[in-house]
Amino acid sequence: VSFVKRAGEHSIEVRFYERGAGETMSSGTGSTGAVAAAMVRGLATPPIEVRTPAGPLHACMKGNVVLLTGPADIVAEGLFLL
Repeated sequence: VSFVKRAGEHSIEVRFYERGAGETMSSGTGSTGAVAAAMVRGLATPPIEVRTPAGPLHACMKGNVVLLTGPADIVAEGLFLL
């Protein structure tokens, strides 16, 4: 579930909670959905800064597509054997 709050004409604040994981610091899918919902409801207009607990992301529109940019860090590694 995502919680979205208007923070200005071009910014929103978001918090994400995932089943089984609890609160997550950031979510690309959740941020994109929050941007789409904010635009449909008239809460923000592009370009939109998405303020997450992990830091800001930036969203803009290209036609009907939301483009999301921001930092990405590897937080875990794993090995899967077949």
